[in-house]
Amino acid sequence: MKCKTNRVIVMVSLLAAIIGYIFTRDTLSSVYILLGTFLTWSLARELDPYHEYSAFLCVAFSIINIFNYEQLNILILVWILLIMRMVNGISGKKISYVDVFSVLGLSLFISLSSGNGIYIVLYIIAMMFLKAININPKLILWAGMISAVIFIGGILSGYMSLYKFDFTKLINSLSMLFGVITFIFINLETNKYIEDDRGRKLARKRITLGQLFYGFTVFFLLLFQDVNFNNQVIYLSLIVGTLIYSLIYNFLANKNTQVK
Repeated sequence: MKCKTNRVIVMVSLLAAIIGYIFTRDTLSSVYILLGTFLTWSLARELDPYHEYSAFLCVAFSIINIFNYEQLNILILVWILLIMRMVNGISGKKISYVDVFSVLGLSLFISLSSGNGIYIVLYIIAMMFLKAININPKLILWAGMISAVIFIGGILSGYMSLYKFDFTKLINSLSMLFGVITFIFINLETNKYIEDDRGRKLARKRITLGQLFYGFTVFFLLLFQDVNFNNQVIYLSLIVGTLIYSLIYNFLANKNTQVK
């Protein structure tokens, strides 16, 4: 089933790129639309491993980007994906020094290139989540301390800041976070067996922390960073798509149970 859905999303991404080219008449823009479509699906699979097809609903909502394309920050989407996979454990592999410090390096690169330390802050939050569930505690502790030192040094030296905090975005940011938390509560009662990429059972606590990390990420990025329209569409599509799919799925499941 997983191979089948993988083939479908590849075809959907190619179709989105073709339609995107028709509207933008720009090859590079169509490539970004292709990557954005595929990453939307990938992020949705991380956010909602309980429902395999909710990712396609998220992609459907994100299609609005084709008709109003300006720019997509693909690197940020990849960064979110990498940290979520590290937190929720869907990859099934033990977290290594390479995993932890390569993502720290990417977080540092994005922070320095944007002049914004919020990416290091979010990395620290991810390390706190992993420490809370005792995942490779010594490595995670070292990574957390090093990233904290980097953040403080970046702030004091002026290479990073958090000066872009914008109160006008607070309502939108809280709405995004509330959407993720609502989605988590809707799925708390599900007993569906979830496997990682290596066929082993996924711990519910790690899945929930991965979902919560996504909520915090969107919340803080909207408050402290100038997020472009197309990225915002993807962030919102992930929340709305998974939320609506979960509501419909649980409603139908309860209805079938009552009928029986």
